[in-house]
Amino acid sequence: YQFSVMQQLIQKTKFMLETKAYRSIGLSGGVANNQYLRHAFDKIAENYSIPFWGSSAQHSGDNAGMIAFAAFVDADGGCKDRPKQALKIAPALRLTE
Repeated sequence: YQFSVMQQLIQKTKFMLETKAYRSIGLSGGVANNQYLRHAFDKIAENYSIPFWGSSAQHSGDNAGMIAFAAFVDADGGCKDRPKQALKIAPALRLTE
């Protein structure tokens, strides 16, 4: 079952890349922890000469972290002035910190 789901995601991603010129591939959320899918998306990005942006495991289990990551890598998104240092997302950070 899992293999079939991964194949669908891979095939649909390839289909979309063939129908429109995208500048990158992103993968976030819980599925970003699947190493098979990460490797496949990395290979697809390489074949299309575009970057692959896969969130790290520490950032892929929380929707707030996923949205922050998506905004960071989207040039037209919420992060107009990108910091030069590495992206640091702390989805478990308390509001008092």
